Amino acid sequence: MKNQLLQGKKIGFIANTAWSMYNFRLGVMKMLASYGAEIYVVAPYDDYADKFAAFSIQFKPLTCLNAKGTNPLGDYLLYRELRQILKIIRPDFLFTYTIKPNIYGLLATKSLQIPTIAVITGLGHGLAKKGILSAVIKMFYRFALKHSVKTWFLNNDDLTFFIKNNILTEQKTLLLSGEGVDIEYFRRFVPYPDDKTVKFLYTGRFLYEKGVEDFVKAIEQLKQRGLQVEGELLGFANVLNPSAIKIETIRLWESKQIIRYLGATDDVRPYLENTNCLVFPSYYNEGMPRCLLEAASMEVPAITTNTIGCREVVKDGETGYLTEPKDVSSLVAKMEAFVRLPLVYKKEMGKNARKKVEKDFSEVKILAVYLEQLIKVMHVTSS
Repeated sequence: MKNQLLQGKKIGFIANTAWSMYNFRLGVMKMLASYGAEIYVVAPYDDYADKFAAFSIQFKPLTCLNAKGTNPLGDYLLYRELRQILKIIRPDFLFTYTIKPNIYGLLATKSLQIPTIAVITGLGHGLAKKGILSAVIKMFYRFALKHSVKTWFLNNDDLTFFIKNNILTEQKTLLLSGEGVDIEYFRRFVPYPDDKTVKFLYTGRFLYEKGVEDFVKAIEQLKQRGLQVEGELLGFANVLNPSAIKIETIRLWESKQIIRYLGATDDVRPYLENTNCLVFPSYYNEGMPRCLLEAASMEVPAITTNTIGCREVVKDGETGYLTEPKDVSSLVAKMEAFVRLPLVYKKEMGKNARKKVEKDFSEVKILAVYLEQLIKVMHVTSS
């Protein structure tokens, strides 16, 4: 029945980067394609755009999407471009991710009558902070989300925020356990490192709001206290974001022998296998950080902030530690506590993290939700 309902159906995905679609949702798209659906990704072109062809996924580039831009003309051009692309593809169903694809994707589908699910991957600072920009985003969201079949959230705090601000009603929402992680792909195959030097790893975008500078300061203080620690940074430098940390700053930290910059990679697994603990001191209004899920799946304990999206993944004292956001002293205290843990307890934290991911965040469960929701809509539209 599932094969029959999805066979030949066109399913579109709109996002603000091809990178995020490839790294976070490739499993979903491959699963739907296995049921005979034609898959389309609509996003700005980047280094990952050409990778979709290997999976028979068609890519349609967006040229007018400026994720951080506030120019009304630019947003109108984005709306027109989306509408034009959707008129050509004519998808039977659509998923949208992040603020602008959610808002303008839904507005573009209004007259085209394309059933759409909007996925709220995090609030972002524009929406979370009080002010004119937040008020404008809320207004646009109220109007746009009227046209969604359902709106999905990655954590309960974001869902509550939307309901309390009268952006939508609870009846049209669904709470996901993040976007899931492939627990077979992210599986440890080598022993947990037992060197005397404790390695801490940060992986992700190099933004001040992700707590990268706090991490570096914490490593520096731990070294000044005479503790045998090593800090490593893994990720893309010079990302296009007002909060981006310049590569020159990273090189300066490296020259002072505070941290090591490992560069960027498409495969974080060898680095996770080689570290004792992931540190992610973000105060960015995360949806649910992928790096925390991947680390947990690899039996790596994590230290992160007691903030939306992060605290759902890490259980304080069991799978890692929670610290206060923007508080270097709190971060140092938890990192030092981890250093002083006996090796057996470090390993136990990692195993607990793996168990939690298997129970709550396995990609298999998320794929089942996608399939279930699509089947429901296809039943309605085909009857």
